[in-house]
Amino acid sequence: MAGTFILIMTAAFYATAEYKGGLPVLPVGIRYAADVLVIGMGALWIMVTVDMPKIRFLYSISVVMMVPVMGIGLISMAIWLIRCQETSFVTRGTINIVCLLLNILCAGAGYYMFGKRTVSYMLYAACATIVIIALDLIKTYGAGNVLSEYVTLITTFSKNTGPIMRKLELHDLTQGLGVFVMYYLYCIKNRQWHIGELMAAAFFFSTGLKRIDVLAILTAIAVGLLYDVVSEKMKTALVAVLVAGLFVFSYLYLFLIKKGWYQPLMDHLGIDTMSRGYIYDFFKEYYEMSPSFLGYGIRYIFKIRYDYKQYNVGPYVPGMAHNDIMTHFIELGFWGFIYWLWSNTWYKVMAVRKKFGSRASAFMLMTVVYSFVTYITDNTFFYYSINMMAHITVIAYTDQHRKTKEGGDGT
Repeated sequence: MAGTFILIMTAAFYATAEYKGGLPVLPVGIRYAADVLVIGMGALWIMVTVDMPKIRFLYSISVVMMVPVMGIGLISMAIWLIRCQETSFVTRGTINIVCLLLNILCAGAGYYMFGKRTVSYMLYAACATIVIIALDLIKTYGAGNVLSEYVTLITTFSKNTGPIMRKLELHDLTQGLGVFVMYYLYCIKNRQWHIGELMAAAFFFSTGLKRIDVLAILTAIAVGLLYDVVSEKMKTALVAVLVAGLFVFSYLYLFLIKKGWYQPLMDHLGIDTMSRGYIYDFFKEYYEMSPSFLGYGIRYIFKIRYDYKQYNVGPYVPGMAHNDIMTHFIELGFWGFIYWLWSNTWYKVMAVRKKFGSRASAFMLMTVVYSFVTYITDNTFFYYSINMMAHITVIAYTDQHRKTKEGGDGT
């Protein structure tokens, strides 16, 4: 059964990669069919084994993960109703919300069947996906050229990325592997050594190396280590200060973009934004820094981009926003954005802490920090791989370190 699970997840990750080379392209929707298959396998296994303590644990942790998703779904429904948005747009947004919920259920089903080994199995599937694509690139361009560009990528810390390595820039998968790197590094603190898995995660993460992802890993680990050493009372204060800082940063970020000061500031600091400033200047016209700003509903930016590319309808859209902070402000509005940010930071960490204890909540805090850093320059909130890998590592870490263990050993 483990082999079947790995094959299913490999197909899901490969479909997510949308690799355009000498290999067949799988429809992106395959990944959600994979979720349903795994959920079905898990349901059958539940009927055979009926491990109630494990079921109760997975139910509790899954609800915590689902609350932010269901909340933004309800907020979007209200916005769609008020704005009388077209049916196709509402359907698309609803499907995306359902898919996020399927990710959580898939991770839970996998963990029910395999326990903490599910983390390794998902890692194997991610690595297998990159190996498949890398072998096709080697066949097309030659091993020497692939190796040469990889060395350049690493030695320049991703500043110089050749055309071959750009084909291995599988952002979704790379950022998911970053979660694994963070997880295995953090496990060393608990004297849990996963050297083989850590080396594999780090190597395959490096094939699509992005500086922002490295920063995300280091920042998250630093926060996690600090959270570990402070007292219980200070843990609450630390999370409060951190979340307040994320709110201040987010609104300052939005303000700079709205005023047109973002790109001049980046130029002054010598930071290459890869044309993001130009894209942000386009999208700044779609929001107002006002409590009366309603928003347009989830996946609005995707909609206007898709309408322009496919049907030449609406204004010219230079690209996706590459910024989940701005994206969710535009889509959820002033008050909806507050819910999105609060529920994906304070709520997640404190809910896990309340249910399972401070030690168990540490890795949830780290995934919150890691994800937020990636939000600054990308639209990772709906990314399949980073969500799947964050869910399964949080479930595994929480189960191994929760204050009460009702049966099961996480194996």
